[in-house]
Amino acid sequence: LGPCWHTRLLKKQQICSGSKLKVPELSINGTQHVVQAGQTLNLTCRGEMVHSWSLPETLSKDSKRLKVIKYACGRNGKQSCSSLTLSRTQASDTGNYSCKYPTSPAKKKKESTVYVFINDTGNPFVEMHSDIPKIIHMTVGREMIIPCRVTAPNIAVTLKKIPRETLIPDGKTIIWDSMKGFRIPKATYKFIGLLSCETTVGGHKYSTKYLTHRETNTIFDVQLSTPRLVKLLKGDSLAINCTVTAAWNTRVQMTWTYPGEARKRGSVMQRIDQKNTEANVFYSILIIDKVRDIDKGQYTCHVKSGPSNKAVNTTVIVYDKMFINLKRRRKTALEAVAGRKSYRLSMKVKAFPSPEVIWLKDGLPAAEKCARYMVKDYSLIIKDVAEEDAGNYTIILSIRQWNLSKNLTVTLTVNVKPQIYENAVSSFPDPNLYLLSSKQVLTCTDSFLTSIYNIGNRIQSITERTAVIEGKNKTASTLIVAEAKSSGIYSCVASNKVGKAERNVSFIVTDVPSGFHISLEKMPIEGENLILSCSANKFLYKDIAWILPRTVNNQTKAKRSLNKEYSVTLTLTIKNVSLAHSGTYACRARNIYTGKEVLQKKDVTIRAQEAPALLRHLMDQTVNTSNSAMLECQVRGIPEPQISWFKNHEEIQQEPGIILGPGSRMLFIERVKEEDEGLYQCIATNLKGSVESAAYVTVQGTSERSNLELITLTCTCVAATLFWLLLTLFIRKLKRPYSSEMKTNHYLSIIMDPDEVPLDEQCERLPYDASKWEIARERLKLGKSLGHGAFGKVVQASAFGIKKSPTCRIVAVKMLKGILLQSWAGKNDALCTSKIRTPNFSSTTSEMSEV
Repeated sequence: LGPCWHTRLLKKQQICSGSKLKVPELSINGTQHVVQAGQTLNLTCRGEMVHSWSLPETLSKDSKRLKVIKYACGRNGKQSCSSLTLSRTQASDTGNYSCKYPTSPAKKKKESTVYVFINDTGNPFVEMHSDIPKIIHMTVGREMIIPCRVTAPNIAVTLKKIPRETLIPDGKTIIWDSMKGFRIPKATYKFIGLLSCETTVGGHKYSTKYLTHRETNTIFDVQLSTPRLVKLLKGDSLAINCTVTAAWNTRVQMTWTYPGEARKRGSVMQRIDQKNTEANVFYSILIIDKVRDIDKGQYTCHVKSGPSNKAVNTTVIVYDKMFINLKRRRKTALEAVAGRKSYRLSMKVKAFPSPEVIWLKDGLPAAEKCARYMVKDYSLIIKDVAEEDAGNYTIILSIRQWNLSKNLTVTLTVNVKPQIYENAVSSFPDPNLYLLSSKQVLTCTDSFLTSIYNIGNRIQSITERTAVIEGKNKTASTLIVAEAKSSGIYSCVASNKVGKAERNVSFIVTDVPSGFHISLEKMPIEGENLILSCSANKFLYKDIAWILPRTVNNQTKAKRSLNKEYSVTLTLTIKNVSLAHSGTYACRARNIYTGKEVLQKKDVTIRAQEAPALLRHLMDQTVNTSNSAMLECQVRGIPEPQISWFKNHEEIQQEPGIILGPGSRMLFIERVKEEDEGLYQCIATNLKGSVESAAYVTVQGTSERSNLELITLTCTCVAATLFWLLLTLFIRKLKRPYSSEMKTNHYLSIIMDPDEVPLDEQCERLPYDASKWEIARERLKLGKSLGHGAFGKVVQASAFGIKKSPTCRIVAVKMLKGILLQSWAGKNDALCTSKIRTPNFSSTTSEMSEV
């Protein structure tokens, strides 16, 4: 060869030139070249410096079919040339053949490339993957190449997505390139799956398969198996497990940085767990045997997947020996407030290894003593703080294997907000009602009572005392209202440094029992007027109204409202009632405070009129002179019959010696005389009619006997009165024995000396039965005076109905002077006197002028 470079493959003779080649020059022009399978490929490269060849990945530089010869060329041999010879070419030899200068990373790469097709009709694809598809990694939105390269540039290839979809190249989303395959500029989820490149050559169908694999860089979580702070003794082993949870199709790179990394103090083990059905789990375990001081510091696990990075760390402390340091967190007194949701008792603790923790409350295990106590780390948490939580708390820290322990005791004070006991137990939301002119006692426990408003009531006293309530000492303050006259509000206030509590007592004075009441003047009789009154406290109720039975005609009723100082009364009057007016009458009112309606009901039964009827006829009597005679007219009827008495058809009027009993039902004749003999009639009359009965009274005996009996009775009464006065004066001079020695079954008729035993106590100790020793004034008819004394005088009287007897009895009535009541403790003396048990003796209190 001459000085110019010649080759048989050049299409035209190269012109020798002295110009320098900036890029190596190949002996084949163009970007591609076709060689039949089995032939030899010859390529020559010429350049200004030594160059190298780049071959397809499927062709090894050590192949025996390949031969590369380097030699000097050009003028004066200043250029470098090399020839590449590949014998027995195969379809797999298809690819890029490049000649390039050696370059540094900073310089631009200089090379010449030609793509050579090795045409093999039996192998239209460079790579065949018929049975096992080749994995193609893809990223959504980035370019993806399906590398179904062919051995000749004119082979037609079809791309299909199994099972049936055909993907047609459109020059935008899918581009066919015979040197690369199918190029997809922006891959989408549409291309995920099994793809097939198919062609037909010489009547034979060929296909190669590819499986797209979408790569991700999603790291879900990175965790260490140890806490943020690891404490070890010298010589202990350290093992830290870094666990990474990542999405499917994600691969991670895990590395460690730690204090002994430069000295390679640790060993690392890594593995992957793909049993999880939702994610991949990667493990990296760092192990250091027998830690030393140089191993203390921060240990970090770094995780990387593409652009994703995460790191977690822990700190390792190495101690020379075990220890416990315990001291109070605060020097001030520990105080909590009752009712607080939780309170934490905590101490400053520094110990290794972690000691056993026990909290004591007043010497007993706290967690066992109360379910509200919870031990957490070195703290004791008290839930729902109460007053009983106050006391001494002790924390005990111990390491048993080293017989090491320490304890510390602190005192907790629980401050309780004042609580007024009556507020907690009160079940009366409505204001309290107090009867007019009554004496009232208001009490507040654990407080100081004060009147906020001067509501016009006279305060008798305000006192304080200590009382034990529910096992605790409480201060009870009592306000006594001497006489309830005015309504208003009383307040008591209890306070301490935690807070204060207040109780407001609505003091509403009422002249209506229970604040709301229906009263019936009397149960009416047919034809009379029905009068019902509904009274309600004006400070507690409003909108008072009557609800009447349906049988009541509107034209027959009348309502009248009376507004008083403390109440409102609505009176209902129905005139000339009939039996149809019987029924339930209701009064309705609305509570001012609660807004609720309340009802009071009254059942009214109208009594039908009945004509008088005799229950027993009068019977003839025979009476001795100077004796008493009694006639009783027993009748019934509605309305109550009016009874009149007649003697020999002349009406009898009450006069000395002739006494008419209550309702004129009884006629009593004292010391019967001969002229009292005759026919006696009783006539009972009402609106329905009348009835009568008659009896004849016969008088026996002489007038001399009557006069003798009168003289005897008079003398007996005078003697009895004188004896009574003497006995009273004598007993007053005697010393009275103690009450406990008195026999209550003996009747006494003396007045006790108040200097020895209080008069109230004397009265209470006397047995007393009102049904036996009291009689209504209407059944007592006063007669002549029997004597005078220091206390008043004794009068003879006739009494009806003593011991339920229908007859009349003669009794003595003691009448006390009015001035005596004032000087002798008023009602107590009268009460004691009324309890003196003397048969046929009655006591009354009256001014002398009333006799």
